[in-house]
Amino acid sequence: MDDKDFTLLKTLYEEKNITHTAKRMFISQPAISDRLKHLEAEFGCQLFVRQPRGIQFTPQGEVLMRYINKAAEGYHQVKNIISSPVGETFGTLSICCSTFFARYELPAILSGFKKAYPGVEVKVKSGIGPTYYRDFLKRKSDLCILHFDHDWPEQKQKIHSDPLCIFSREPIALEQLPALPYIRCTSGFTLPSLVRDWWYASYKKPPTIPVETDSMDAALSLAEHGLGFTILPECCRQNAASMDLNVIRITNKKGEPVLYDTWMYYRNTYQLMTGARLFIEYIDDSKVNQ
Repeated sequence: MDDKDFTLLKTLYEEKNITHTAKRMFISQPAISDRLKHLEAEFGCQLFVRQPRGIQFTPQGEVLMRYINKAAEGYHQVKNIISSPVGETFGTLSICCSTFFARYELPAILSGFKKAYPGVEVKVKSGIGPTYYRDFLKRKSDLCILHFDHDWPEQKQKIHSDPLCIFSREPIALEQLPALPYIRCTSGFTLPSLVRDWWYASYKKPPTIPVETDSMDAALSLAEHGLGFTILPECCRQNAASMDLNVIRITNKKGEPVLYDTWMYYRNTYQLMTGARLFIEYIDDSKVNQ
């Protein structure tokens, strides 16, 4: 085996399909099939089960993949450790996060971080929460930033809390809400849950929901056009200002803001990874100086 085999097997394990693997790696299907036969001959056992619609790893193949993943992680750690010349800071950092965080919160954080550590190469992957959290569990990223408090057994910390607000085109009073159309944003799990809990703690009637969307930007745009009010994190003010929307913070029975929290997850070995260690230290310093 060599590093090309590592890449081939990792891609094949993700795709579970020779055709898709061939397209991703820009090599022919026969070449992949031939290489898989050579690997099975090298290990002296069946590593894959070929099926009409894909390929499945045998128990022996699963053991091989665990070794490959550990080897890849070890290489990544070594690269970070030895790539920092005296007097300069270099390394790599991979972050997976929600589309919301990537748009509204991460740019300002990364701007300051890159000014402090220009030698650190940063890669960001954003998307839907369950997807990028699974990527993090598969060790495809150093850090995962979520709006949900998972029962993660290693390291995590709350890095931001954003108050929830009502956005509407016209000024409205809170007691009017049950009679007004509510543009419900279904993005993620935490936001709808927070809004639902607040609503039923505040009102006896359910909201009137003529429109639902999974996009915060769409919810703001609909509110701008007078189709109702929506409830979103306060950082959406960045867009609301240009739309000339009215903004009201919501509070619980104690008069406290209802908060949309952001959590950062990372591994116990983060100090061995230069990029991850520096980013976590940067976040800690930023919280202290707020």
